[in-house]
Amino acid sequence: MLEQPTGTVIANLAKCTSLDALYQRFNEEIMRLGLDFYSMAIVPLDPKFERAPLFHGTFPRAYIDGYQALGAHTIDPYLEVIAKRTTPVLHADMLKQFQATEIGRKLTVLAETTDVRQGFMVPLPTAGMARGVGFWARGGNIRFQDVVENHAAYLVFLATCFAAATEDLGFAPRIAEPVMLTRREKSILSHCAEGFSNPEIATHLGISERTVRFHLGNAYRKLEATGRAQALTRALRLDLIDAVPPDSPDSQHSRPVFLP
Repeated sequence: MLEQPTGTVIANLAKCTSLDALYQRFNEEIMRLGLDFYSMAIVPLDPKFERAPLFHGTFPRAYIDGYQALGAHTIDPYLEVIAKRTTPVLHADMLKQFQATEIGRKLTVLAETTDVRQGFMVPLPTAGMARGVGFWARGGNIRFQDVVENHAAYLVFLATCFAAATEDLGFAPRIAEPVMLTRREKSILSHCAEGFSNPEIATHLGISERTVRFHLGNAYRKLEATGRAQALTRALRLDLIDAVPPDSPDSQHSRPVFLP
């Protein structure tokens, strides 16, 4: 199976102490799934937010140079589209809208000349007055859509973890106040990190599923997280819960879970 257990992925990302290490770890994971390129941008949603979107990734050098030469990092129509979306979208499904703009047509030509022909975009929850965009792409391989469809939930999970980790390493606004989780919140998050679903956690702890959701909601709020993967990444980086070591016996029983 190409997908790694939830706890293993989060633990590996949490070990990264620099953006370069994080990019390398993340790139290894998406390449393992069979995707060629990725990029990430942080999009300001407020004019007072001065930091320009940062285009980072493993796209061909010619594409990145051409993208920056066009100034596309500030006027790319996808940035505005994704800033308003909460669900992923295939490039093919947005192509007509994309090519309706001048910059979209220019970027289409650039993509064709550098063999970047297909893509999958994932909105990333980020802190402050910003929104993230994760973009996976491949050249002319006709299996791209099959790869995405087979691993869509996992790609969203990876993107969310990646966004949270980059924030905590200074790529975007960070949590300023200390976070205090209750013993129950930590216990439930630890079970989440091992890949257990809400019903399984409820059974294991002898509480109702409603109670599990209640404590998770409180933990999300304290961690300023919009979902499970983001909350787990932050909780691990802040040393609020312990990660299951990738080589421990317990990690062998972890299953990937991609729940909100």
